[in-house]
Amino acid sequence: MNENQGKLINFSYLLRIFIEERLKPVMQEFDLKKSELCFLLILDYYPNINSAKKISELGELKRGNISFIIETLVNREFITQEIDKNDRRVNKIKLTEKCFPIIDKSQKILDEIYYSIMNGIPEETVKQGELMFEKMYENIKEKRVR
Repeated sequence: MNENQGKLINFSYLLRIFIEERLKPVMQEFDLKKSELCFLLILDYYPNINSAKKISELGELKRGNISFIIETLVNREFITQEIDKNDRRVNKIKLTEKCFPIIDKSQKILDEIYYSIMNGIPEETVKQGELMFEKMYENIKEKRVR
């Protein structure tokens, strides 16, 4: 393993842990599992991605857990499901007003995380980094094994 590979592994691990630690109070306050919070945040950020299959793919959530996550969130009235008018096999999932405090608190924490890790980086470098991460994301999606 070369130095850059080691840095990549270390960075991805530290970033994941950093985010999980910061979001833990929200998960505890609302008695949510990490996968449930992830599901809600994906649904909020990508409102057009509103089917279980699409959310599971985007969030790297296990297909076997998705139906349990949906059932739990529906029972707690954080989301609703309705049958798609164009394809009766698909249920459209929507956030309810009851989950807005979860989303608001999580977004504030995610903003704090973003600004704390970008602290001291010139704006031009941040813009270049955003383009770089977008391309890296596309490369990963393209080469991902399912």
